[in-house]
Amino acid sequence: MKSRLGSLAKDVRDARWTGRRAREVVSYFAFRYLVPACKAGDFLHTPTQIAIEVAVPQLDPRTVKSLTKRATAKTQVCKDLVIWPRPGMTCWDLEGHPTVYPSAILEWKFGGRTLFEFDMQWLQEYSKVVDGFVGYAIQVDPKQRDFTLAAARAEGGMLDECWLRD
Repeated sequence: MKSRLGSLAKDVRDARWTGRRAREVVSYFAFRYLVPACKAGDFLHTPTQIAIEVAVPQLDPRTVKSLTKRATAKTQVCKDLVIWPRPGMTCWDLEGHPTVYPSAILEWKFGGRTLFEFDMQWLQEYSKVVDGFVGYAIQVDPKQRDFTLAAARAEGGMLDECWLRD
């Protein structure tokens, strides 16, 4: 993932990509870097494991309340880019409940100087609950002098806030 995000940063720096919104960078990254990376026998073996703007199960309501200070929380929440363990998956079980967890979530922000604290905390908490899960909080800003792309990585309850800065 690190090399693919680094390549995206180079595209943005070299003005080969001129988008200006998070949804645009999510789409570009998915189709430019993830889809071509799909290979039989690898974990990411088909584009149908990749989903954009889809629901995932929400954290426990008590955890969400501590992060958001809101009294209630939905049972599912929409995330920018999700990678599922198998093709065609969604968060919905056979009864229509959001109980199926993804393998990875990439949350994106476009513009600004810092990674979004809530995204990092949420992904870190999620990585404590879901075995084998990896989460990324990504900030892209072509106008910054000291970086174009920064990313934090959450896995196994640990957060690396300086995982990538390119």
